Amino acid sequence: MRPAASELFAHGVGGRADLPIPAALAFLGAAAALLVSFAVLAFAWRSPRFRGDDSGRALPSWLARVVDSPLTRAVLVITALLFAGWVSMAAVFGSDTLVNPTFGSVYVLLWVGLVPAAILFGHLYRLCNPLRWLHCGLSRLAGTDPTSGVRQYPAALGYWPAAGLLFAFVWLELVDPAIAQDLSAVRLWFAIVAALTLMGAAVYGDTWFEHGDPFEVYSSLVARLSPFGRRTDKTPVVRNPLENLDGLRAKPGLVAVVAVLFGSTGFDSFKDSSRWLGFSQQYTEHATLLNTTALLTFCLAVYVTFVATSVATGGIGHIADVRRRDLPDLMAHSVVPIVVGYVVAHYLSF
Repeated sequence: MRPAASELFAHGVGGRADLPIPAALAFLGAAAALLVSFAVLAFAWRSPRFRGDDSGRALPSWLARVVDSPLTRAVLVITALLFAGWVSMAAVFGSDTLVNPTFGSVYVLLWVGLVPAAILFGHLYRLCNPLRWLHCGLSRLAGTDPTSGVRQYPAALGYWPAAGLLFAFVWLELVDPAIAQDLSAVRLWFAIVAALTLMGAAVYGDTWFEHGDPFEVYSSLVARLSPFGRRTDKTPVVRNPLENLDGLRAKPGLVAVVAVLFGSTGFDSFKDSSRWLGFSQQYTEHATLLNTTALLTFCLAVYVTFVATSVATGGIGHIADVRRRDLPDLMAHSVVPIVVGYVVAHYLSF
């Protein structure tokens, strides 16, 4: 595959400009804004103002019937499965050329397209997730219940599996163009993730997809900013996206997921800056190691900064019955709009 074309696919659309201000100042400003905003909230917003999943105005009855219609769901699922099967066939049997649809499907339709799809249609990916349906089919053949596994999912594990696999994906996409444009590498990555996901689902049931499937977790996180959702009684509703976001439950690993998404997007901008290019070109034989280290540093910087500023707010104002170490996960949902906005702005700037 030609380098220019592969770079286009690996980043969704094309190139980007450098950050308008030094990266260090951008991160310092973000940290300061986060700390100040939480400090203000600690004093000015002492009682909940959102009702989360209990809120929302029910959709018109005719629209609710269309949304919940078995026919609507069947059409969406069958279309998604046919498309996933076609891409899989192209990945396995297709040639490593520009016209192979695997690269565009993975880096554009899946990774970039997932965000607007989740904002516009909510938890669409969860409904159409090919691995969910494969797990369901295998469970039926084995005579087992796909919703329950042989063990209960450990609460302490939370979203950590998804965070790790999301980092593995952004590593595949961003660290080395030769790897990102290598069809065999993409095949291997998805084969490993599919195997891990199906094994996790066999042990923990559907709960694994909610916590360990990287794309479903990412989609579900973004879907919390959709104006559409469901009440706790499953009624489809339209609501303030912030009400939707308030329904996101704090779990271990949520901060790590946010840090990977935010940090990798920042690294994607930084790695094409003139300063980094000038430095890394002096060590071309170690380019992959340098980029891996930089990517990890960006993600860790976001994680450490968020945890530190969140814990620091425990000493500002009065937060009753909350341990400081629990604050990062409790506050992680507050930066989801920032992360999504940054991701959208990043890809629109290509």
